[in-house]
Amino acid sequence: MATGEHQEPALPRQEAGLLLDQPARPDPEEPTASARHYQLLFDTMLQGVVYQDATGTIISMNPAAERILGKSRAELMGETSVSVEHHCIHEDGSRFPGLEHPSMVALRGGREQRGVTMGVFNPREQRYRWISISAVPLFRPGEAKPYQVYTLFDDITDPSGPRRRCGSART
Repeated sequence: MATGEHQEPALPRQEAGLLLDQPARPDPEEPTASARHYQLLFDTMLQGVVYQDATGTIISMNPAAERILGKSRAELMGETSVSVEHHCIHEDGSRFPGLEHPSMVALRGGREQRGVTMGVFNPREQRYRWISISAVPLFRPGEAKPYQVYTLFDDITDPSGPRRRCGSART
């Protein structure tokens, strides 16, 4: 540029309609790509997932849990393991008390419970489904007691297996 020529002020460079020299401001309401991926996993996975608060109240669940348990989210939200215990049995057909459910044991003791077999009555199918359930307590930093627990369960129902005897009768 020659001496004395007028120079235009520098403007942000623009390509394809995007201003490249200005930082993008993320919308705080817009979920991140990572959050969208986790939500997609939660919504489409084959295993049931149920979250309960420190009192054992169901606060969240995925569609697979609804399908396996045979109840809608609306029917189970706000319920506890104790309030639905009459729908659960051990492999021998005996009642599975709510306070013995893996989620409640994990909340009380603060330790994971893994691979517990439970029969749950599915009212849509009018029969018991067998699940292998694990419960994981969640802790806030510095706290000794869990503030939540999540359960993860697989449907292990085998119509030709030995559990069928117990699963056909409602207790």
